[in-house]
Amino acid sequence: MAFVLVGIASCGTADSSNDDHPKPTCGAVFEGGGGIVPPDDGSEAPECQTSLCNYQSQEGCAADESCLPTVVDDAIASVCAKAGTSALGAACSSLAPCERGAACVSGYCRKLCCAGDWTVCEAGDSCFRTFAYQIGNAPALTGAWVCYPVGECSVLDPHPAACKAGEDCKIVDSRGSEACIPKSAGELGEPCGLATGRLCGAGLTCVGQPGEEACRRLCRAEACGEPACPAEEGSCVHFDRDPPAVGECTPGW
Repeated sequence: MAFVLVGIASCGTADSSNDDHPKPTCGAVFEGGGGIVPPDDGSEAPECQTSLCNYQSQEGCAADESCLPTVVDDAIASVCAKAGTSALGAACSSLAPCERGAACVSGYCRKLCCAGDWTVCEAGDSCFRTFAYQIGNAPALTGAWVCYPVGECSVLDPHPAACKAGEDCKIVDSRGSEACIPKSAGELGEPCGLATGRLCGAGLTCVGQPGEEACRRLCRAEACGEPACPAEEGSCVHFDRDPPAVGECTPGW
């Protein structure tokens, strides 16, 4: 695997180089940790392929219809409904429905997607929010996901202004997109991912082979950048799955 050493720089100034107690040097920072792995085509995911139609590809419905989840007798079902004319991002309601392949979510038209397949989303969006309806006192997942805006926050900011109370800024897809999502409790080194159903807390990211993922600390992938990696957690390595100038504390690199 090719990589580039960004730098091992002294954190002190030239004037401090002759001090009796010189400043410690900064840890190494590496670029080129690996390429982006696009998600599998989410349209084939079982949760998206309903008995009637497909939420992502819209297969199964006529050209003027939209495949949408709906509530029928307190259960989720897919229907082919007459598509509206409200464009993506436009305000919507039951009287002003969205264009084909989009659903009205919190008053705005959002493109439907499945299984985190960000490749079908518009620029500036990613497929990271699940689509649920409230049935009784509990939310019921529909099987569809929704393309939502990203790039509104920084994962290295401990108190991002864009995020609401109860949210943290997290990496939400394998290209390093950042967005505000509900806080989660996974701690450094703990198992995470689909196998556990656990997400990592603020300042951490879930990495590893499927079924073996663990929470890893994020770092500033710049010479003398902060937050830096503790020596026992390895070097700061920027992978293509990370946002710009963000890396992961990687042991044994």
